[in-house]
Amino acid sequence: CEEDAHGACHATLAELLQREGDMQSAGELWEAAYKRSPSVRHALGWASWLRSQGEEGRALTLETEAIMTLRAPQRTESVSRLSTR
Repeated sequence: CEEDAHGACHATLAELLQREGDMQSAGELWEAAYKRSPSVRHALGWASWLRSQGEEGRALTLETEAIMTLRAPQRTESVSRLSTR
């Protein structure tokens, strides 16, 4: 996945690892996917993982930004990087 500029490989592996119960690795991959491409899919995937780890506030921030992106007049797939703080 190292050449995965858009994070798709990272996101797919994160989903698989999360299903298998490897939450630590899944979280690292969701974060990497989001940082490579802050798309709505990656934001929602990472938010779901964050929520499962008890990080409700960070999850809510990512979800809110994803919703704002979807509602924007000129829809883009990028979400603000502010929520990675």
